[in-house]
Amino acid sequence: MMQFVVLGYGGLVPGGLVLSSADAATTVRDGALTPGALSDGLSSVAVLDAPDLDAVTESLRGLAGAFEVRPAEPR
Repeated sequence: MMQFVVLGYGGLVPGGLVLSSADAATTVRDGALTPGALSDGLSSVAVLDAPDLDAVTESLRGLAGAFEVRPAEPR
């Protein structure tokens, strides 16, 4: 089983968290704080356990919005 991070743009990830508006975000870059988000299109985020990428993409099929899927890497 692997972990995948799914970022939703204009759509909600099943079992994911809905993010507050970009106006409520704070960006941290090189230790400096700046009000606002890096991108205001991000609407949801989830970490999914799945056997492979095909299983993740199948779970997103038919949902409104665009989704970015990345494998999670242990640190």
